[in-house]
Amino acid sequence: MSRFGDWFESRLPIGRTLRGMLDEEVPGGAKFVYALGSATLLTFLVLAVTGVVQLFFYAPTTAAAYASVNYLRFQVPFGWLVHGLHYWAATLMVVLALLHLVQVFLWGAFKKPREMTWILGVLLLLGTLAATYTGNPLAWDEKGYWAARVGAGIIGSVPLVGGWLRDVVFGGTIVGQLTITRFFGLHIAVIPLLIGSIIALHLITFRKEGAAGPIRPSTKTGAFYPDQVLRDLIVFAVVLVVLVGLSAFLLTPVTGPADALDASYVGRPDWPFLFIFQLLKYLPGQLEVVGTIGVPVLGTLLLLLVPWLDRSPERSPAKRPAVLAIFVVVSGALVALSILGAQTSTPAAVAPVGPPGPTPEASIVSTPPGPGPSLASNQVGGAAHGQELYVLYCQECHGARGVKGVENPGSADGEVPSLNPIDPALAGKTRQTFVAGLDTFLQNGSVPSESTSTPNASPRLKMPSFGNTNALTQPQIADLEAYIMQLNGVDRAAIARPGVVPKTYFWISLVGLAIVVISGSAAIVSVERGR
Repeated sequence: MSRFGDWFESRLPIGRTLRGMLDEEVPGGAKFVYALGSATLLTFLVLAVTGVVQLFFYAPTTAAAYASVNYLRFQVPFGWLVHGLHYWAATLMVVLALLHLVQVFLWGAFKKPREMTWILGVLLLLGTLAATYTGNPLAWDEKGYWAARVGAGIIGSVPLVGGWLRDVVFGGTIVGQLTITRFFGLHIAVIPLLIGSIIALHLITFRKEGAAGPIRPSTKTGAFYPDQVLRDLIVFAVVLVVLVGLSAFLLTPVTGPADALDASYVGRPDWPFLFIFQLLKYLPGQLEVVGTIGVPVLGTLLLLLVPWLDRSPERSPAKRPAVLAIFVVVSGALVALSILGAQTSTPAAVAPVGPPGPTPEASIVSTPPGPGPSLASNQVGGAAHGQELYVLYCQECHGARGVKGVENPGSADGEVPSLNPIDPALAGKTRQTFVAGLDTFLQNGSVPSESTSTPNASPRLKMPSFGNTNALTQPQIADLEAYIMQLNGVDRAAIARPGVVPKTYFWISLVGLAIVVISGSAAIVSVERGR
């Protein structure tokens, strides 16, 4: 080592510490299942890196947050990948943290003297859930906005301190700019610092006491390097393949811009909170606080106290039947509630029954188009909610899924125009002209041409002005436009500048990561044979 290296190592012994970690023996030998903790750390690092990149594009205001996220997703080269990795890594980190906690519980690795390692693991799971929840409203889309609204109501219902907590976390009774400001600070600073600190302490306690090893006593050992490191590397490659695949094939969901006036949108929580969502359906109004506050608090306390509730020195699940039975019952209940919550569908929108009546003149506004594009035409709407709005406001005249309009005596065509397919002369053929043409009709309405075969006959049905009369909000019109475009095979949320086409990027990544997996597997076989 050089003189500078010796000087540096004598004052900051990174090399000696690293060598000590790599040379450590793994009780029972290296195993792929031991990589769960390392994989959880990997997802946190992915979240940290992609989160920092997103900060260069994100605007934490109610007016610009949604547009800034969409600019990153659809306009910035590889922005879809950055945002997708962040979105799916958040989900995967919850999954991996849960699996790691279950593994430690079943193997009895929380028992004395590793109680503190278990407690820090539980706190890490809670911090991950908090990061997941606070991240959703930052996009300021329908899903995130209504999740914040529901959360504000839940925290406000906490006895004695509920109002104070709601004001601190959400910025008051109204979910708005203060909410997004508070969540932004929590999500990018407070919670990551807490999670990072918990991970550091978790690693320290783990290093102090060492790995618990297999359930049954074993004299077999294996070196952390290269045995466990190679297995960790393979698991890392698989995790990255999964994240890139989800980002490329599923992208990230588009639910439309947040709309406080849209009472037709039914919010649903993310999957980690579905069991509470379902549990509340079985509790009367006065007992809702039991589901929203009591169950989570009690469950957290029980998790933290596990080392003292299961004090038997036995680690094998077979020798802990009572504990295993409780685990199966509680886990089964949580999974069942979550599945039921996921399967519960929102009430389907129902179109008005019977033939449509004449269009009221009050809904026809002849205001010409404004000097510039409307707010809706510049927003990427959510097609799923747009379908619900279509059923409520458009299907009665234009037909189910826009396939065939109803009769309209007095008009030149004799029927309301079909929207599936729509006349290219009305909406254009490119995405930009489609949006502009469709938006003009939704904002300003339209009066059909009169029939030439029946003199003085006026069309019975006219296109109402949804925008000028404020019958629909601009976010709702954006959702409607997204759905009608979807019917015509036009993707409102198409990626304009991908850098590399997402699916192509996935196959390239798959080849590279497959090489890592194959090389790592070959190295493991070589090491095992060399012993």
